[in-house]
Amino acid sequence: MEGEKTTTTKVVAPVERVVFALNGERQEVAAADVEPSTTLLEFIRTRTPFRGPKLGCGEVYISIQLSPLRKRMSGFHASQCGFCTPGMCMSIFSSLVNADKSKKPAPPKGFSKLSVSEAERSFLGNMCRCTGYRPIVDACKSFASDVDLEDLGLNIFWKKGDKHPDPTKLPSYTLGGGICTFPDFLKSEIKSSLDFNDASISGPREGWYCPKSIKQYYKLVNSGLFSESSVKVVVGNTSTGIPELSAIVRKDKGIEIGAATSISRSIEILNQESE
Repeated sequence: MEGEKTTTTKVVAPVERVVFALNGERQEVAAADVEPSTTLLEFIRTRTPFRGPKLGCGEVYISIQLSPLRKRMSGFHASQCGFCTPGMCMSIFSSLVNADKSKKPAPPKGFSKLSVSEAERSFLGNMCRCTGYRPIVDACKSFASDVDLEDLGLNIFWKKGDKHPDPTKLPSYTLGGGICTFPDFLKSEIKSSLDFNDASISGPREGWYCPKSIKQYYKLVNSGLFSESSVKVVVGNTSTGIPELSAIVRKDKGIEIGAATSISRSIEILNQESE
């Protein structure tokens, strides 16, 4: 009929299950069994044997096992009230990983390639409102290859006033066994999920959409399904998010850094360019 408009409807593939790794072990959940608004923290604390993870900022939750670091934080009385401890542990752990990736000489057994000065700078962005940073700094410095153990404060590993503290009494540190690498089964899951152009999860209160590119994102935003004011964009995904948002592109006029690129990664790239 003349003047009649033609509309095209695109079928969006629903997500039937969610697969993730918890301490390296596979976890699979049927999407129909969990509300889309369920947080990872809530799921871990109510659906797994792990009760340790705590509510941090209200949106991002991380649960990892860092036995040597956790024991040293406790042994140097660095946990204090505990609110800042998870963030401190993550910052210190990242510093240990980055230091041990460097080309520095191999450190003595039980220590890291991290230096005392690097240890002191490792959590400059973390805030502690308790009695002070000294025990936290000491816990981190205890990993440093150039640390003077006699300078470290009160701890449970040796008696106060010992002229020659014994480093073997510190919880053993071996970085190779302390990193939970990205599991191969998750890589396979991600690869298979890329066969879908779009994916959605719907619940009684909200719907979730997973665009795989900036182009798909704009198409979704302009689809008329919802108003821009009702949309919350989550770009903090480091594995299956939109690749362009985590890309770093060198251009003649400078460096273009994606909006979801971490600050540490940005600093690393800028340091490489300055060298």
